[in-house]
Amino acid sequence: MADPRFGVVFKQFYDGEPDEVRGLVAYGLYKIAKREWTETFYENKGVAPERSDVVAYTSTWTPAMIAGKQTQADAILDDYGRSLVDAARPTIVETALRGSLGRTIGINIFSAFLYTLILIGLVVVLRYSGVDLLALAGTVR
Repeated sequence: MADPRFGVVFKQFYDGEPDEVRGLVAYGLYKIAKREWTETFYENKGVAPERSDVVAYTSTWTPAMIAGKQTQADAILDDYGRSLVDAARPTIVETALRGSLGRTIGINIFSAFLYTLILIGLVVVLRYSGVDLLALAGTVR
């Protein structure tokens, strides 16, 4: 039967959520530390650690040590995310700027044309309403 203490550390890193990458990376860092401990144990004693030795090692992992690995995982993921964004930046900028000048000019021309039509329509409506804008403009001086 498996020792119930095995897997306890895993549960402290990983909460079972499928998108919990941080916990999986932190657990991977823990496993690297555990492997280093195993190699050092073998180098010092000339034998592989027994199950009781591994359980004793596992029990030395305090919440602060686990939090340290989680912080280290955060830094690794942050660096990885930044490298992805930096690599994609030229494509993102090119895509964002492609065609935007022509589109902006087109929108401005259309807006100016529409504004002009509205003004002409206003002048025509006022003229048919009996308001002479040219006569009013001459008396404003």
